[in-house]
Amino acid sequence: MGAAINVICGFDDQYAPHFAMMVSSLFAGSQNPGKIKLYLISNFVSPPIRGRIEAIVDRYGVGKIYWLQPDVSQFQDAPLTQHFTRAAYARIPAFDILEADRALYLDVDLLCLADIAELHDSNLAGNIVGAVLDPGSTFGTDDHKASLELRRDALCFNSGVLVVDLVKWREEKITAACVDFVREKSSVIRWPDQDTLNVVLARRWFRLESVWNVQSHFWKPVFREFLARQMPGELAVTDHPKIVHFNDGAKPWQFGFQHPYRQNYFDHLAKSGWPHVVRKGTLNGLRDQMAFFE
Repeated sequence: MGAAINVICGFDDQYAPHFAMMVSSLFAGSQNPGKIKLYLISNFVSPPIRGRIEAIVDRYGVGKIYWLQPDVSQFQDAPLTQHFTRAAYARIPAFDILEADRALYLDVDLLCLADIAELHDSNLAGNIVGAVLDPGSTFGTDDHKASLELRRDALCFNSGVLVVDLVKWREEKITAACVDFVREKSSVIRWPDQDTLNVVLARRWFRLESVWNVQSHFWKPVFREFLARQMPGELAVTDHPKIVHFNDGAKPWQFGFQHPYRQNYFDHLAKSGWPHVVRKGTLNGLRDQMAFFE
């Protein structure tokens, strides 16, 4: 069968349905889904939801779930935001306890449209992680970079898709460095785990092609004009994305969300078999709600 494809995901109960959607797309895009090993962080997922997730993955007859429980106590006082829960930090210590040489970390609010084996096996050119540049945290953020003590011209990556050399991660004690950074800079952190990783891994990450993490910015008309100036030629990734990342504050399950891959999200959610998904519009029409019943 060949080497395993190790995939780590971290989320909480609220985002469990979106994991079900993501894993449907993950298996659909894979040429050898039986090689995929799913390492899921259990700290913020309740036993009933874990059971539901296991049943959904079992339906595919491919892949296998392994539950990880990293020590997240050192991030107990780490800063959070409206859109980031404590689960965002859990990936950092999880990289220490997975007994493998390499892993692919994936957020759950994304669609896999290609075989991730190619991404998992990326040449990192001796770096600790491979990641895709995040234009939203790279351009027009000079003051924030200064507060983080990053250089003004520093390129910043999006932490939702990471290829990680776990051997180098452990050898260079990256988790401990992240803990130290959070303690020292908690007052200026804007994007919790992402700020942390960008500082600790500055100049030790390899820039992957943007097709592997096409973020919501790339489809926004106003932002596209800006990107055309800052990243000439990059807008073409919207024509053939390999991973679509709904990384904005607005999400596919919210009313009025405009995105060419929104329907793909609901198609894979339905295919996942997540039980009794109901979309309801609220009286004021501002958003859809998704109710999940036993």
